[in-house]
Amino acid sequence: MDKILIEQTLNNLDSLYQNNPADQVYYSKLAILELSGWLEETIDELLIHYSQSKLNSDNLKYFEEKIKNTWGANYSSNIRNLLIIVVGLINVETIENNLKQNGGYLDLLKNTTKSLKKARDDCAHTSTAGVTQQFQAPSYYKQVLINIYDSLIELERELNLINP
Repeated sequence: MDKILIEQTLNNLDSLYQNNPADQVYYSKLAILELSGWLEETIDELLIHYSQSKLNSDNLKYFEEKIKNTWGANYSSNIRNLLIIVVGLINVETIENNLKQNGGYLDLLKNTTKSLKKARDDCAHTSTAGVTQQFQAPSYYKQVLINIYDSLIELERELNLINP
């Protein structure tokens, strides 16, 4: 789970944002889209990597198809459903309880993915022509990355404790 490239991208977008006031909305929207894309890819990689060592080839193919057909990275409506498929509801409950108790990572994961989805949807469903919509600066999304990354590390750690 690498965050170096997305950090560089967000830093570059923030620099462009700071140096081009007339184009700030473009850099803000691009930061949202880039971070959302990174999050989806990272979740997919995390779950595929986990499932490759646990599932036989037929079930792995089934699960990879489920991942492929899942659009979005909202915890409640996307990530949790994939977790239930691969480790089962009982194990998801255990993971969620541990994430709650060990630093509040579950709430952070839920809230961050929910707000990022809303920002991404707002970004994707508005044009910049006559824009009245306000978007956060790319620097804001650098902090979102830090929060979500720590939560994903904990999720991965919890997943690896599951013994199917």
